[in-house]
Amino acid sequence: MKLAMSGALLKRLVERALKSVARRTTIPILKHIRIEVLPNGRVIVTGTDLDNWISIEAASDSAKVEQAGTTCIPGTLFGNVLKKLPDGEISIDASDGRQAVIKAGTAQFKIHILPAADFPEEKGLQSASVGFLIPADHLTQIEKLVSFAMSDEETRYYLNGVYLHLVDGDVVAVATNGHTLSRAVLKNADDADPLPAFRPPIIHRDTLKLFATIAEAAIGTDGVTVTVDEARICFEAGDLRVVSKLIDGEFPDYPRVIPANNQLICTIEREALVAAVERVRTISAERGRVIGLTLSDGELRLQVKASDGDGEDVVPCDWNGDEGFQIGANGKYLATILGTFTGDEITLAFGTPGDAMLITDAQDPSRIVILMPMRV
Repeated sequence: MKLAMSGALLKRLVERALKSVARRTTIPILKHIRIEVLPNGRVIVTGTDLDNWISIEAASDSAKVEQAGTTCIPGTLFGNVLKKLPDGEISIDASDGRQAVIKAGTAQFKIHILPAADFPEEKGLQSASVGFLIPADHLTQIEKLVSFAMSDEETRYYLNGVYLHLVDGDVVAVATNGHTLSRAVLKNADDADPLPAFRPPIIHRDTLKLFATIAEAAIGTDGVTVTVDEARICFEAGDLRVVSKLIDGEFPDYPRVIPANNQLICTIEREALVAAVERVRTISAERGRVIGLTLSDGELRLQVKASDGDGEDVVPCDWNGDEGFQIGANGKYLATILGTFTGDEITLAFGTPGDAMLITDAQDPSRIVILMPMRV
């Protein structure tokens, strides 16, 4: 393989492919990216950690090709070298099969390479896969509104991702860690083609980390093409292709835990509540310290008791329940949840002090978050 191409373009290709390269592995080839150069000047760069494959390609005539071919080069090292080089033309000569000679201006580097045959092949989707088109902002919404509620417990691996399914033609994304649950409805445009039925996948947390990259690649396009089968999901946007393994497990029957009879309602200014939660949390070094919430006519009182002292704050609110209603909430979870809302006001709905809290926003009533109570 021997070519020359724009340094700016090569940096972009490598930077994106590196997002799926394994950092901690005993398998040397997984620390490499594969660079394939076709005679027509098309360049394809691929990285994988065996759970996710990222392939990004430059169009025909993107490179001056002296010798077409494929090679595998250490991804992180190559990326670091490219960062130090100017955006002008960069040449790569890996024709001897042992090392890649990289030149840009007066700079030259020699990096040891591995045979392309050692690189693991992407396992394609089954013929029974289902494909559909979604707006790129669906991915950013999933990442912002839902992914924070994923679990990281290995014993409950089926909660280590986001569950997608269809409800009335719209994609619904759900995540839970057993303490909090977030559900977002991603509305299908009125003039869009109806989405086909598909087997609801559980998308792994590592794949969620790639959503921003996929959404960025979709800028200026009609959206992101999603293809899913029983074992894998594929996202294609512009010149980017991501194929990921799905979590093999059954997601809980989450509608059963959504409170249906929380009739005690607190309507409160969101930013004021966010500020109060952050203030009272400073009294304790314990990240999960419980915050006591006491509701009375016209105010919500927040209290934290710790070994070093106590913290208290009061926020005005509208409340339709009894005086002195009290419930406990995990301070870290509550702060995280509030940070995902954007409306001026939010609603906290309660049943009894032992029931889950239901948090909604009038600007997006289809989105709900559930927070389990803690003993004060």
